[in-house]
Amino acid sequence: MNIGIEEIKGHQSIRDAANLLQKSTALNYVGFIEGDVLLNGKADVIVSDGFAGNIALKTLEGAVRNLLSLFKDKVNSRFIKPILAWLFRFVFKQRYKRLKRINPDEYNGASLIGLKAVVVKSHGSANVNAFAHAIADAAFQARQQLPEKILAGLARY
Repeated sequence: MNIGIEEIKGHQSIRDAANLLQKSTALNYVGFIEGDVLLNGKADVIVSDGFAGNIALKTLEGAVRNLLSLFKDKVNSRFIKPILAWLFRFVFKQRYKRLKRINPDEYNGASLIGLKAVVVKSHGSANVNAFAHAIADAAFQARQQLPEKILAGLARY
């Protein structure tokens, strides 16, 4: 994720990382993306520096929370809520499955890459369920020896 899609934009470290990713034949590198396409499926994996990634993540979470609260505040009828829920699922049927995949409780925390051990940074506002998912994700990464695999892959460059 970068400030623009042009290769000349962004911090030097981001451009250097992009050059390495672009050279890899094992990846389907799609290039820089901006925040407006984070959820449209253009990329399966989005790489970001911690600062920009944190802002993007919290902005998306806040937007969803605010949108849902608008519906909750404006729609109090027991009759209208189920109709709107059905309409939402019908209109956004294809995207609905993707929306379920980005549930912040199920995908809580960010894996910090470039370390020699597994580190998953959980959200400060995480509930018990979200925190349990972050621990399970960290355990999975440790079992899969993810840091070692990343280090071996980077050693090729």
